Amino acid sequence: MAGSGAMKNSFGTVGPHTYSDGIFGKKIVILGINPPPLGGISIHVQRVADKFRGQGNTVILFDTEKRARGFWGFLVHEVRILRFLIAHKPDLVYHHTLTCFFRGRLLELALVVVLKRVLGYQLIMVDHVSRFFIAQSWLYKKIVNVLFCALDQQVLIGSSTYASYRQNGLYVGTSGSVEAAFLPPDRAREKEIMAAYPVALHDFLSAHAPVVLANASKMVFFSGAGVMAQHTGKELYGFDLCLESLDKLQLTYPRMGIVFALSGAGDEVCFKRLLKTIEKKESVYLMYQCPGELWPLLKCVDLFIRPTLSDGASVSLQEALYFGTPVVASDVCERPAGTVLFKTGDQNDFVKKVSEVLNECEAINIRRNYSHAQQTSRFSNVS
Repeated sequence: MAGSGAMKNSFGTVGPHTYSDGIFGKKIVILGINPPPLGGISIHVQRVADKFRGQGNTVILFDTEKRARGFWGFLVHEVRILRFLIAHKPDLVYHHTLTCFFRGRLLELALVVVLKRVLGYQLIMVDHVSRFFIAQSWLYKKIVNVLFCALDQQVLIGSSTYASYRQNGLYVGTSGSVEAAFLPPDRAREKEIMAAYPVALHDFLSAHAPVVLANASKMVFFSGAGVMAQHTGKELYGFDLCLESLDKLQLTYPRMGIVFALSGAGDEVCFKRLLKTIEKKESVYLMYQCPGELWPLLKCVDLFIRPTLSDGASVSLQEALYFGTPVVASDVCERPAGTVLFKTGDQNDFVKKVSEVLNECEAINIRRNYSHAQQTSRFSNVS
């Protein structure tokens, strides 16, 4: 096994992040999504790389998302991976995957498996999202299982990924583990990150109370099956639910504001619909193409909301809990302890749970008291 963290948790039970523990003096290649844009997976990859480096390893990153589309674009991408791995001759390769988001991921994994036999590295697959396996054929799953048998270690991020493996009959080796995506951020960078936030955001935080925060990597239309089919055509991350609920919430909290942190546009139609809806709402602030990590902002809001229609191990949700910010999230998957759940897609239950949490915070006097002047003094000395 590559690291000491494998199988520390009872398999199927989500344990803390451990797969990067106990690895020293190795040359490590990480294949995955690297910032920018900032999203849960890219932040996870970045922090794991920093941790490896802090343990005396040499780490080389290869961004698997920066490639042209289409057959020729993918062919060039495969050749780049081939040359990259041959040139660096790593001891360990960590392949961070969004399995089945793209069929090309299967060929990408196949290439890395074949090269493992030639170059002799250990191969660890870290799977972040596997909820799309249900749409794949039995032949596709059979090929996936053959490739999985060649891995030295499997790390499944979050309970929903593990559940998808079990439901779809996918191979999980004895060296596998189910782990949380969260690693603590580098607190020494707080002033630097705060300084990168737009001045308009600080003005918005000063002008509104309470303030709730929701985030997304990009705008995506949801496509569901079974009981979730009723939500098909809605926005995946639940921004539309937040906007539809705002008027009701402002009956109790007239100065309430919502901050949407969005890393990229994603689906053009979905993005334009969002822009059209919020342009008339002064109580909504869109932080588009976030200039830095989100965790300092989590410390400046009253509530973090995660109203997703489908989800995995949300890093931002775990960060909010880590910093003591209350969290309301949909019950679409297992959530960490301390999360207040509402019925997925149910506006009335969403409004009810958000109101209950804000009322409780007010009752015990832990509501945020954001002062632009105070916040400015925190980062004004950044060089």
